Amino acid sequence: SVGNPHLRKLLVEKYKANPFIHFPNVILNNSFICEDLCIGEGCIVSMDVKISTNVKLGDFVFVNMDSTICHDGVIGDYVSINPAVKIAGAVNIGRETEVGIGTNVIQGITIGKNVVVGAGSVIIRDIEDSCTIVGNPGRKVR
Repeated sequence: SVGNPHLRKLLVEKYKANPFIHFPNVILNNSFICEDLCIGEGCIVSMDVKISTNVKLGDFVFVNMDSTICHDGVIGDYVSINPAVKIAGAVNIGRETEVGIGTNVIQGITIGKNVVVGAGSVIIRDIEDSCTIVGNPGRKVR
């Protein structure tokens, strides 16, 4: 697993041309995942992860240990969700976004693509594409 979404995408693009390389999903046994999870290819779901009902994970998503994704969430391709992230229901996270350790995202938020959310942030407003967000409440720093 590669934590950086952009590097992970570059590696996948490089190796996908080889017909002998396959990208299975890896889900650790001690995670709790509802049966209706819609999951792309090459995803990794680490230990103690909880994924609720009607969640969609895109391709090559990495959900790190002790994170929670609540109902009706949509997580885009190449997203990295670091340890102890809590995502409430109906949250949409755009592709190639990295959500820092211990972040909390409230219900119904949209986080754009190519975003970096700093560790421990609390996201209470939608986030535009291609920026860095930090703090409580989360605010744009670039």
